[in-house]
Amino acid sequence: MSLTDGQTTASVAPVAGPVNPAALTVAQAARMLGVGEQAVRDHIAAGAPTGVGETINLVAYAAWLNRQLKDRDAD
Repeated sequence: MSLTDGQTTASVAPVAGPVNPAALTVAQAARMLGVGEQAVRDHIAAGAPTGVGETINLVAYAAWLNRQLKDRDAD
């Protein structure tokens, strides 16, 4: 993606309708965080908290990620 020429190369479709940060899909969370969906799926497999239907609460997910970084830095 280029910010200098006024054009972008990203092919991210905008999210239609309101987004509930307490119940994001994997795709929505990945788009919001600027990571691939597989990264979010890997985090879920590693224990990231999810809700019904594998929804993601953005605040709980951020807290989990922070805890993972803190634990990693303590090693």
